[in-house]
Amino acid sequence: RRWRAAKLAGMETIPVVIKESSPQEMLELAIVENVQRADLNPLEEALAFQQLVTTFNMTHEVISKKIGLSRPAIANKIRLLSLPEEIKRALLEQKISEGHARALLGLHKPETLIAAFKITIRDNLSVRAVEELVRRLNTGKQVAKRKDMRILDEKTTELESSLRTKFGNTVTLARSQKGGKIVIPFKNDNELDKIVDKLL
Repeated sequence: RRWRAAKLAGMETIPVVIKESSPQEMLELAIVENVQRADLNPLEEALAFQQLVTTFNMTHEVISKKIGLSRPAIANKIRLLSLPEEIKRALLEQKISEGHARALLGLHKPETLIAAFKITIRDNLSVRAVEELVRRLNTGKQVAKRKDMRILDEKTTELESSLRTKFGNTVTLARSQKGGKIVIPFKNDNELDKIVDKLL
């Protein structure tokens, strides 16, 4: 990359610093350089930081100085690796942003985290809206969203997640102060028959 850059710049010589490094130091330098590339996705960055921690026993503070990010930023990126596979896949496919993923990490129960993630995708929530949803779920408060004043408390999100596991991701559980409804869409008679069999 440096040779190509120097060639494009019309340089006759390339400034070089030669370092005597052990194989371990060379690997460390390679990881640090790769992390500084602009085209890494958040999970690739997180894996690189985790490798620096586990292989070279680096602290987050040391990594932050080498990379130029804050210590909390390093810690938050590594935490992305603890997300369920479904959410990590959505992050890789850019269905959610790193900000969405970090906000969801505020939930500790896996089933609640998955349910909140599905609401995020379904309702196309902003990062700020996800942060508010997570805050409400953690404090046990009911969250009203959209015109029908859907209640998005922990119980509702967990129940909806269970229903979607059984009947598919299009199922919605809508609760309000006056009651609610469960909607199980179907495309044809065959799907309807399968739903009825499960219900009976």
